[in-house]
Amino acid sequence: MREPETEVVECDVLIIGGGMAGTGAAFEAAYWAKEKGLRVVIVEKAAIEKSKRTIASMPPADNTWYLGRWGLQFYGEQAGMKPVLPDESVFQPGDWLVTTDSVYAPEPVLAHLRRYHLVPVAEFALEDAFPLSTMLGYYNTGIPIHHQQGPRRRVKIYRIEGLAG
Repeated sequence: MREPETEVVECDVLIIGGGMAGTGAAFEAAYWAKEKGLRVVIVEKAAIEKSKRTIASMPPADNTWYLGRWGLQFYGEQAGMKPVLPDESVFQPGDWLVTTDSVYAPEPVLAHLRRYHLVPVAEFALEDAFPLSTMLGYYNTGIPIHHQQGPRRRVKIYRIEGLAG
């Protein structure tokens, strides 16, 4: 697989994460930014939009699945993607799977994914100029604000080839 493509997104207000707080902040920011002509971007939404554009350039599939929560879940479902649910999601050969470097990956979900042969076909990173980060993924983790190293979010797209051999 080639080196991940990085997309630099220009904006005036960057909302990192599309959970309850991020979505609320984006809604409020969009309201106030509109009259000033400012551009508001949510990183989770950008991950789904770029994934959709990448998949659209590849052979079609019946289903596109996503692995994630919060903002990724919200925007993935808006885009017509389906969540990976252990023992419920039935992948078909040729389906797509979108994952991120999010910390959301419970063992039952990972065990479900191991049943299938997944072929990585694309990877990209979303960068921004905001140098700070707070937590890995859960509220009250005790991780203080720290300098962000590297991309804000990495996304991988897999083609599902069928059951693992």
